Amino acid sequence: GTIYPIPESEIRVTPFEIPAHWPRCWSADTDAGVGWTACVWYAEDRETSVGYIYDCFKRSHAEPAVHVEAIKARGVWIPGVADAAGLAVTARDSEQVISLWKRSGLDVVLPTKAVEAGIQVVWERLSAGRLKVFSNCSTFFEEFRLYRRDDKGRVVKKDDHLMDCLRGAVTSGRERMKTQSGRTGEGPIPTMDPASAAVNWMQ
Repeated sequence: GTIYPIPESEIRVTPFEIPAHWPRCWSADTDAGVGWTACVWYAEDRETSVGYIYDCFKRSHAEPAVHVEAIKARGVWIPGVADAAGLAVTARDSEQVISLWKRSGLDVVLPTKAVEAGIQVVWERLSAGRLKVFSNCSTFFEEFRLYRRDDKGRVVKKDDHLMDCLRGAVTSGRERMKTQSGRTGEGPIPTMDPASAAVNWMQ
């Protein structure tokens, strides 16, 4: 069955310029070049407690530097979380991948790995109207429609990279969110060009 049984029309919103005082974060799911790497960017209106996925990318078989530069292009100041567990044999392997990203200039840590608890948190925000997605994140919605459980109730681990990113952003990324000045409150901080923030990467 569908994991998030909610109409897309209830979460899809027309893209708008993210206000400068809204804190942001990103969340990635990476395989270090052997398969898919995906990322979502999240901003939150602290006055209403509504969060927005405002950009995403998903790309296959590319060198880690390609993904790092794509993340930097959206704002190197934005902190993130990244999961490399799909590639890792041990926890140490995953840590080494994230260390590479850190040395490349990204502010990133490993996310919380409680999958079912994370799914529940995302569902609660979706069903309460506190999580929206920009309509031009087409790759995100493609996965959203396919995200499901098998007949034994297990999450189908296929075409779910952006869904993993979504979970990471809501459960771990929100704890790291900040504005460009480093604050989580208001401030006259310039934001990205909304046209560049709306690009979806997919190959």
